[in-house]
Amino acid sequence: ASKQMQTSGNEDIGPQRPEGGGTVRSRGGKLSVEELPDGPVDEEVQNQLLEQFRKVQESQELWFSSLLVIVSLPLFVFFVVHAYLHLIDPWSWPFRGLKDADQTGRRVASVAHIFTGLALVISFASSLAQQKMRGIRKPVLATACVLATLAGVCWLRILLSLPAFPWEYAGFFAGVLLLPILLQWYVMRIWEGTRTEIQRLEALKYRCHTA
Repeated sequence: ASKQMQTSGNEDIGPQRPEGGGTVRSRGGKLSVEELPDGPVDEEVQNQLLEQFRKVQESQELWFSSLLVIVSLPLFVFFVVHAYLHLIDPWSWPFRGLKDADQTGRRVASVAHIFTGLALVISFASSLAQQKMRGIRKPVLATACVLATLAGVCWLRILLSLPAFPWEYAGFFAGVLLLPILLQWYVMRIWEGTRTEIQRLEALKYRCHTA
């Protein structure tokens, strides 16, 4: 049995119930699927549902990406400011526990601060690329990985020059450098999976015009 649907502006649809018991409604011009119907769905309704899925996906990506960037900016400023302060007053708080580092460690500390800040902000900024720039997400995240690796090498060199290896600082730098990149990589995988599902649904569209 076919289902009869008409869509015009904000006109309410339904509820229309096919033999399978599904319900598709329109509220304020937006469709919602409470249960997938067993009967045929009008092609226009299919297009509206797919478009809403895309808009919800893009909205969630933009919201979460903006949140990540907002969180990363203070950390970026923190490390850049400490890169400058290190030139004036080496090993200011909270890095006083590293004051016994050798001369080489002192020289590379400012570079390590800058690399760390850049790795943070670039890893989160990679998620801001929207529909037309989505292809640059992975290259930008790869750049963040390179910067994080360079920063990690610098910090490891500093830590190894100390009389006793400070595990608390090692954990701090590992968390700052690894967690943002791993989080961003995980989120990007979820987004890619969701977009793949939307594309799969689009490929399943069929021609159906109900009276």
